[in-house]
Amino acid sequence: MDDKSLRPRSIAHRQLLRLFNSVPLLKASEGSAADGDQLRGSSRISTVYTWATHNWPSKLYFYCDVPPGEGGATPLASERRVFPRIPAEIRERFTRHGLRYIRNDGPDVDLPWQEVFQTTDRDRVDAYCRESGTQTVWNGKDGLRTIAIRQAVATHPVTGETVWFNHAHLFHPSTLPAEVVEIMTAEYGVDGLPRDFVYGDGEPIEDEVITLIKQVYDERRDRVSPGSVKMC
Repeated sequence: MDDKSLRPRSIAHRQLLRLFNSVPLLKASEGSAADGDQLRGSSRISTVYTWATHNWPSKLYFYCDVPPGEGGATPLASERRVFPRIPAEIRERFTRHGLRYIRNDGPDVDLPWQEVFQTTDRDRVDAYCRESGTQTVWNGKDGLRTIAIRQAVATHPVTGETVWFNHAHLFHPSTLPAEVVEIMTAEYGVDGLPRDFVYGDGEPIEDEVITLIKQVYDERRDRVSPGSVKMC
């Protein structure tokens, strides 16, 4: 895929390329961040864990050159197909209250906030978060806690269908091994976990709800075959 004409471009590429990062990414090719000519490799996540399906450009291309000898996969799932398979009472609660995203960044927790926001200027971080409706709380010497209430569903811009539109199943503490959560809670406290999600009204999301949502994704996901390009 050396021909630049084959490289998909995102309309919001300049704004979103490295802003409010969730995980460190590996660059697969160099290019200009201004014109969007970049390809990205996989996130640097331990192969011990399953990285849940998450969202959401209008078009997304996947290519598999050499499959891993053991494990490894790129699971793909349609949010339009996922939404109706989630029980109605869960959909209704998520839709009514939305989600509260809670994140702690710092030198010893998750990513440094300087990498997340691509700046060392706290005032710029505060200004961006105010504009996006995100609360910032600066902790200690170099820690940052952000809290944002966001929608849980969205309307597909072309078909008008309701789609599942959130990351609860991705970063909820129940997605981690119990021993990892226990260690992090002992080290940082319940409020100091790197990521957490609760309902928009502040009530905790039940572990069994997250498990069910993940199961729905697992049932609806597809994979990329070696040597092929898949467009979603």
